[in-house]
This record gives sequence, structure tokens and C-alpha cells, in this order.
Amino acid sequence: MNTLIRSSDLFHDLSAARLPTLARAWEVWTADPRHAKQGPEACLRFLLHAHLQARDHSKVETFFRQAGLPSHFALTTFEHGLQVGADDLCMAHLRAMSWARAGQTVVITGPTLSGKTHLAAAMGREAIAHGLRVRMVQAPAMLGRLLDPDLSTVERKRNFKQFSRAELLIIDDFATEPADDEETVQFRRLLDERTRRGLPLVVTSIHSPEEWDQAFAEVATREGIYARVLGGACHRIALRRRQRSNGSAHVTPETNPARKPKKAKEPV
Repeated sequence: MNTLIRSSDLFHDLSAARLPTLARAWEVWTADPRHAKQGPEACLRFLLHAHLQARDHSKVETFFRQAGLPSHFALTTFEHGLQVGADDLCMAHLRAMSWARAGQTVVITGPTLSGKTHLAAAMGREAIAHGLRVRMVQAPAMLGRLLDPDLSTVERKRNFKQFSRAELLIIDDFATEPADDEETVQFRRLLDERTRRGLPLVVTSIHSPEEWDQAFAEVATREGIYARVLGGACHRIALRRRQRSNGSAHVTPETNPARKPKKAKEPV
């Protein structure tokens, strides 16, 4: 049985089938003499574990690439504490992901260099590890993709569907730039659809909710936005500006030179 499993032909078959991760895992398995006496079930578990790890890594890399952020952001690298505005209890709650499974909202506010984007992206990584499909986008870029007149109606609808049905949507820079009437209505439509589906949401903003009025032009519609974001079970985290112990600040969209602004026409 073990002789058959060790056939070198399997490596070439897996490579030919465009399963390079399984091919490499098989190569690692057969190279370890400790596996010689193990049966096919142990081998299958080893290959499956390698495949799942590679799949999750690919999802994380895609998430950070689409968000235009460095991929090292994680909850383990976020410096937290009472002086920051996110203590151990808060971090444990975010890590458990019960809020996401319940379709709840997390609102992260704070000044520049407080780590809002770091924390939000880290939550996205954690959600991916829990099997959720996650999208992170800056609010102005999202509205550009939803309302760009140069895109066809089909493309705009496809963009709306992707944002409204993501199992977790993270909107960075929420209520940071003024939105006109059409943009405000589109925001409301998107949030209405997500609320109807019971999907969780994370938003970050440099402004506190008490200052959001200046960002939305249409009064009646913006009240609906507030109800969707702040109503129900909403977890609010107010971060404070601080410096890292080594003297460098959290990398944010404003300070990260590797983050390039996205054009409105860029496909999702």
C-alpha cells in the first residue's frame, strides 16, 4: 500500500492537473522517512491540510491586494491597550468573530495615525480565517465603482452585487469626504441590502458619528444610513493617536507609500 502511495508518477500527475500545492505537499510527504510506515489516511490528511493552508493564504493575499494594503496587518500585530482605546477584552471579542456571525456592525473611529485601517484590515484577515468572503474598500472608491457613468449598467450592477453580498464588507474612510445626493442614496441602498441579508459591516472614519452630518447631503436618506450603521447591535471603538514604542506610527492610508490610490474605473 505504501509503495503505491509513494509512486513518483503522482507528483507529475498532480502538476499536470494544475494542482501545484498538492504536488509540492506530496513531494514533502515522500521526502520524510517518518512517513514511510504511515497509511493512506495520514497522507490524505497531510495533503488536505496543505491545500487548505495554501487556499487561505491565497485568499488573504487577494484581500490585501484588492484593498491596496500591506499584507502584514493582523490582530497579533496591532498594539492595543486602554491607552489606545482597544483593551484586551475588546480584542478578544473581535477575534472571536461572534459579532460577524450575528450580522452586527463595528464602527472604528479615531484621528490619523490611530491605527483604524490596521485594525479593520486585521479583522478582515481574521474573518477570512473563519471562512468568510471579505471585501475592503475606501468609501470614495466604492461609490466611484457604483456610479461611474463610463461603466455599463451591467458592470455597475455587478459591482453593487459584490459589495452588497460580501459576507463581510469593510468600508474605510467612511463619512470622510462629502457625498452628494446621488452618492448618499446609493450608500443607503447598499446598506439596506446588506441589512436585509443580515450581513456584518465594519466602517472606519476619522470623524465621530456626531460629525457625520457634514458628509451626507440628503437629510432624510442619511438618517437611514445612520440607522443601518449605528442602530441595533453596533460595537463602537474610538481609537486614540499614539506612536509605536519604536517611534514609528501605525501605517495608514495616509502614511503608507506602498498604497496607491485606485481609479474609479478599476474593476472590482
